Amino acid sequence: MGMTTTLLEEHALLGAQMAPGDACPAVLGYGDPEGEVTALRGSCGLCDLSGAALTLVAGPGAARLGDVAIACAPLMVGECAPGAVLSGDGALTGIPLAMRTGDGEVLLFDASPRSDTVLWWVGWLASMEQGGVRPFDDATVEDHTGDLVPLALVGPGAPEVLGDYLGSGQSLPEPGGVSSPILDQIRGVICANVPTKGSPAFLLLVPPRLARVLWRSFLSFDQVTPVGGEALGAWATDALPWSREVAAGGRIEVAAQRLVGLGVARPEGGFVGARALGL
Repeated sequence: MGMTTTLLEEHALLGAQMAPGDACPAVLGYGDPEGEVTALRGSCGLCDLSGAALTLVAGPGAARLGDVAIACAPLMVGECAPGAVLSGDGALTGIPLAMRTGDGEVLLFDASPRSDTVLWWVGWLASMEQGGVRPFDDATVEDHTGDLVPLALVGPGAPEVLGDYLGSGQSLPEPGGVSSPILDQIRGVICANVPTKGSPAFLLLVPPRLARVLWRSFLSFDQVTPVGGEALGAWATDALPWSREVAAGGRIEVAAQRLVGLGVARPEGGFVGARALGL
């Protein structure tokens, strides 16, 4: 997808090593690989995920389309989860993070190389016809990549750092939750507490005009270290085991038992590709 220019100057000031082409994350690292990995595991790492795909499924039928296109358990408003997206023959198209941000709104976040395929496939499902009828005529699928800047705060110290921005009566979403907290009077940020097998991980979707302010503010904390894609990828291998399944190109076939065990597919079926998997 390519990185937007919002934080490029910030990365240059920090001596970032940039990935070639349209890789995501575009920042490989900041010259201290061991320190970045240590931050993710022992304190708090801050990563710019600009270039990752953001797909909006909207309309009265958004939740219904989401339940059919995404294999994780159906989401209630305020919930998020990684969910497998499968083709009709059971091949794995991708595993985006699905966020139910409203009655008629589902956001799909995907930093994998397969994000373009996921966007195309979900869009095709929204427009398909059966017997001259479009089952999801009341849902739209739009590419909103670049409209918000995705920042990840990862590590044991992440809840404390984010909590410092909350006013009285506010709280961070629990793991598997998504909300729009006011961060030091900053509004319009979507915050998802990503379910992991390890350290806490928060995905923040930030309006571009506020991204630089928050980036510098987070880095003002002694326990926050900027991290690049190489360190984050190493952390994700263990903390987000489902991410390994979408690292390869070409056709990917994953057994139903494996997808269910990873928590990215529901065992009762009811989604595209479930029958081909034997669910």
